[in-house]
Amino acid sequence: MKYILCVLIAFYTVNLSAQVPMPEKLVGTWKSNLGPFYEQWQKLNDSHFKGVSWYFSHGFPIMMEYLDITAENGQLTLCATVPGQNEGRKVCFAGRDTLSGFIFENLQHDFPKKIAYQFTAENEIRVRLAGDPARDFSFTMEKLLWADTPEASAYDAELARQLGADTYGMRKYIFVLLKSGSRPQADTTGKALAFKGHLKNIQCLASEKKLLVAGPFFKNESDFRGIFIFNTTDVNEAQQWLATDPAIEGGWLAPLVVEWYGSAALPLYLDFVDKVTQQNF
Repeated sequence: MKYILCVLIAFYTVNLSAQVPMPEKLVGTWKSNLGPFYEQWQKLNDSHFKGVSWYFSHGFPIMMEYLDITAENGQLTLCATVPGQNEGRKVCFAGRDTLSGFIFENLQHDFPKKIAYQFTAENEIRVRLAGDPARDFSFTMEKLLWADTPEASAYDAELARQLGADTYGMRKYIFVLLKSGSRPQADTTGKALAFKGHLKNIQCLASEKKLLVAGPFFKNESDFRGIFIFNTTDVNEAQQWLATDPAIEGGWLAPLVVEWYGSAALPLYLDFVDKVTQQNF
């Protein structure tokens, strides 16, 4: 009997989550009537939508909020993380659906205490932020077709393919953090020659576009010496390239190798290095 009861409770909980309505109409990219302010929502699964809002400054996107809408245990929740606010912690609002949209509330939050999404037309939303009569405001957002979205206007599918970009214009690289090695720094035997070879090896790897970023840190308490970002997704291949560095092989530098996720456009900057360099090391 106890086992049957547990199964029934689990079944009820799963069905309760499934019955929570999600704002399906929200999925897509929206532009505010307040100016070049955008909000984009993606459906990760039936109970989790992820969103982001941003605006452009001098042609660069400035992130405003990172958003999540989830349905769990019969409760709809909107959580917002604002860069530079609340020490990076998210603020969550309990949600419910209405006849024409959704309302999210958190009466303990300073402002807003209430966020309302009202679908006024097929491709239009009215958003209201409330909780303080002196600060309450509303705005509308229009849903954009893909060809009208900011990311679509400059998108080059062929270039993205050549660079190995994913949907977000990103890809994996191998990141190397260089620290002082096990060899005592006071041991100067062959040190100058090793670091001369270190710089020459950097130039060689960069010319072959295997090494995308290299540079030293300024003096620091953590004993960090420099970084490499390699143009590969294979840790073993990066290790092989590191083995050609005399300063690493000689024990003056020690590499920490990790996988890193960054812009797929990173290799393109190499084409401009010679244009801004007057003298090599």
